[in-house]
Amino acid sequence: MLMSGLRRYAHFLTNRSEDADDLTQETLRKALEHKQDFQSGTDMKAWLTTLMRNAFTSSTRLASNRLNYKGDPEELFDYMAVEDNKEAKMDLKKALQFMDEGGVSLSQKQALEMLVSGHEYTEIAKKMHIREGTAKTHVKRARQKLNEQFKDES
Repeated sequence: MLMSGLRRYAHFLTNRSEDADDLTQETLRKALEHKQDFQSGTDMKAWLTTLMRNAFTSSTRLASNRLNYKGDPEELFDYMAVEDNKEAKMDLKKALQFMDEGGVSLSQKQALEMLVSGHEYTEIAKKMHIREGTAKTHVKRARQKLNEQFKDES
């Protein structure tokens, strides 16, 4: 019962299932990390929802400082050395458009863009203020969604 309530609250805050999962996971991680701060006899649900709200507020604030490619897509194409391959250029353009239109969560998009730009998972995690395993999960989910979206085209 407690978990389903947390999950619903996370979805209310984020409006995306994947982000709600991440927020719930982060809340539980923080709860375990700071379990000594919980006072016996108080409302655990209230404590956890406060942790969740604070985690959400922090991640929203940090999102404005994260790497988010907003430049000319042609520059990214050149960077990725596909400028001579029109088919690859179109595939990349479709993928960027899909991600920009909300096909993947913001954190998944940022992690994938950083990986494609040559960053290591440890660097991605540090820049996004998340754990390395979470960065890998973001990239994996973004890739899965891109593959699902474009599987019929291959």
